[in-house]
Amino acid sequence: MSTPNPGPLGKAADALSAALEEAEAALADLRLGVTGDVPLGTEGHVLSWEKQGGTWLLAVRRSLPGQADSYAPLLKASLAHRTLAAEALVTLYAVLLERRREETERVANAATRAKAFADTLRRVEKP
Repeated sequence: MSTPNPGPLGKAADALSAALEEAEAALADLRLGVTGDVPLGTEGHVLSWEKQGGTWLLAVRRSLPGQADSYAPLLKASLAHRTLAAEALVTLYAVLLERRREETERVANAATRAKAFADTLRRVEKP
């Protein structure tokens, strides 16, 4: 038995999934090293960039008070969430760049403080 050809919506959904997969790979290639999320426009849902089991990926999360959190890799999320995510990618990227800038500054400051501490200890008289 042959598989029926997908209709126009199925073809569009397949193209969207392929484009999101490319976007996810491109983000991973940037090696940003930070997580971030942006609202997806639906109650409690966010598009996030996160590390799961050693792999960076786009995900849809939902967190509501008094309810268990839900999570799905974006490529396995509903068509509605994948469509909203495509519209939120640029905003998520901006958030990630700002987080990377902040984290880089925080780590650089910590390195400076640690070096200053080590330098101070080197100048202390030994008992």
